Amino acid sequence: MAARARSAARRGFAIALLPLSMVPFAMVVPGVINPTPHGRGVRLHGGSGPTPAPNVSLTAAELSQFTPPPAYGGAIPVLVFHGIGNWQDRYTVSQDNFARELALLQHLRYHTISTDQYAAWRRGEKVKLPSRPILITFDDGRFDSWRGADRVLARYRMRATMFVITGPVVRHNLFYLKWNEIQQMQRSGRWDIQFHANNGHVDVVDDAKGNIGAYYAVLEYSNGHMESLAHYRARVENDIVTGLATMNRHGYYNLPTMAMPYGEYGQVDAHSNPRVKPVLSKILTKYFVADFVQSGHARTPYSTRGTGRAIRYQLHTTTTLSELYGFLLGEDPAARSKLSPSALQALTNAAARG
Repeated sequence: MAARARSAARRGFAIALLPLSMVPFAMVVPGVINPTPHGRGVRLHGGSGPTPAPNVSLTAAELSQFTPPPAYGGAIPVLVFHGIGNWQDRYTVSQDNFARELALLQHLRYHTISTDQYAAWRRGEKVKLPSRPILITFDDGRFDSWRGADRVLARYRMRATMFVITGPVVRHNLFYLKWNEIQQMQRSGRWDIQFHANNGHVDVVDDAKGNIGAYYAVLEYSNGHMESLAHYRARVENDIVTGLATMNRHGYYNLPTMAMPYGEYGQVDAHSNPRVKPVLSKILTKYFVADFVQSGHARTPYSTRGTGRAIRYQLHTTTTLSELYGFLLGEDPAARSKLSPSALQALTNAAARG
């Protein structure tokens, strides 16, 4: 989907979920109130922490179908989730499906790693990794992600990384985690906390027609003028510096990775200015070892050594185990060499649907 269509679809869905009395304020102040109400609803109806992991297992047929790939080296797959719950919003994965996905990873003999291990490996440092490493990430710092994922991670003895949008946490938006909850997550040893954005997880107007684009990915059009590259650089870097300072105040230092809001990084299309991407890349390299985006923007979601952009495979509400398996096998350099052309094409097609 083109970036402009993506923005319109996301904004349209969000406004559709809002109570009508809140629409004008949300449209005037994007990001101050997250228009998706389910995080707030869970809290108001007694949700105060993680829910028990469901009792799920792979069927005999699935165990037979999904055979472990060969061991590999030199590349690490990265997965990204957004929410864990029962909302059919494309981005939220049910707790049962999440548990089945972790059961599949366990069956395939994958072992989750920490953000520090991943970053050290990307920098080329000597770091001890398990035989089949994988990095699991969550974007946004949503309350329902912690609530739905934490006990499932514990059951399968896995860990994950949460990328936090600091602005809404500071404003006590109930859709997002609170600082004490974020600290509880890290103390569990199951979660790493990393940076997603401060107030930059929003769209801005990017042309005279009123079209919108991701805050980090486009030049902003305001008061009849397009901002300069110098102003863009200052705006983006200020959001990063402010967000990192907020995280520092809560005890999170030397964060090696960042997830780009909406996976946008100034891709050159009808939606972005070609001058943005190199400027943004220079800013990100100044602060982070790796900056993450989602599959669909570039290939391949298996990270290799070196700093800079890293691609993740995004799991959706409707992602199937076959699609996840197709990605893992179809993108694994060791596994690809052992597949027939027809099998490789089938797996690649399945992964692309994710």
